[in-house]
Amino acid sequence: MILAMVFFPIGNWLRNFVRPELFGVLIRTVLFVTAARLFYGAWFG
Repeated sequence: MILAMVFFPIGNWLRNFVRPELFGVLIRTVLFVTAARLFYGAWFG
């Protein structure tokens, strides 16, 4: 929840500078990396 509160303003700021299609790829990459880290942490932690 706190992470979302941190990323939301950064996302709004980035959207002003990054092209929409690139922004979508960036968001998907961040979500994938976050999910992978959570899975890795749960599996090997």
